[in-house]
Amino acid sequence: MKSILCLSICALSFVAHGQNDAATKSAIGRLNAAPNSVPAATTIQAASKPIAVQLSTDKSTYVDGEVVKLTLSTPQAGHVRIYYSDAEGSVTLLFPSDAITAEAAKVKANITDLVPAGESVISGPGSVTGIGVVIGPPKFGAEQIAAVITDVAVSEDAQIIAAIKNTKSASDAAHLVAGLAIRQDAATKSAIGRVNTDGVPTVLAGVGIASVAITTKAR
Repeated sequence: MKSILCLSICALSFVAHGQNDAATKSAIGRLNAAPNSVPAATTIQAASKPIAVQLSTDKSTYVDGEVVKLTLSTPQAGHVRIYYSDAEGSVTLLFPSDAITAEAAKVKANITDLVPAGESVISGPGSVTGIGVVIGPPKFGAEQIAAVITDVAVSEDAQIIAAIKNTKSASDAAHLVAGLAIRQDAATKSAIGRVNTDGVPTVLAGVGIASVAITTKAR
């Protein structure tokens, strides 16, 4: 497990394609049928509208003790979750985390999961999150950081949190949260009648996912 101190990443964009109402309804149905399973990218694409998001790191290989620096860019503001999977396959929520919230409370600072449109420095002093990752033992090798951004707020229950902890990659965790955001948004809009004749929300939830692989080594 890496100590949480400073962070970084390479860019991948999550792109969705236009879908008809029947395909969208079917995709939302698949998310509802398996709420604690990692949804396929095609299912998320069919059930949402795309938010372009890029994650970038200063480099791809880090040695013990080095800081990973992370930048995120998106053309629209949104709610963000950032996950880290280490070489042992352990997935950690980097932001927003209970530890960060607790530290912020000590100095009476407000913590929000919203990031503004444009480019945001995600790690280190002066960053929008105040998080970071310093590479460290016990195991080195292939690791990953992933971000999911949504235009609707997300509320994780105990079952989803447990499912995320059981995933083996940061990307899988991000996909679970994306599916949760879509399902919660669809349920809310259905409850207030904001759906079309096929039972599909008139405005789909916006979702974007980005991930980057890094390699870590001992000195």
